[in-house]
Amino acid sequence: MHQSQSEFEKGLNELYDIRLRKERLRRENEENAMIVKKEIKLLTLMFSDGIKDISLPLDENEVLEWDSRSRRLIYHKGEVSRFIETVSNDLLIKIRPFLKMMVSQVRESYV
Repeated sequence: MHQSQSEFEKGLNELYDIRLRKERLRRENEENAMIVKKEIKLLTLMFSDGIKDISLPLDENEVLEWDSRSRRLIYHKGEVSRFIETVSNDLLIKIRPFLKMMVSQVRESYV
């Protein structure tokens, strides 16, 4: 009887640890997404000052584009296009390194 109770407690502890880990990962993703959203706002503000259209391929069928006419970042995947503000947090986190590449590309064009 005592051994089955300890197995039960062990199972509950494992379940609690899993829940904590998932919650921690969720919070970290939300924090990272908030950082990326802040960077996108800053980039949009800075690029709105006359930066021409830029297109940066992410992979074979994904492209990140700065549209100077609408003054917004657009994410293209195949035939689907979405403003960057409407994509998921996971995708925002994935795009972050490409934002830095886009800034570098613009900087190089001015040098």
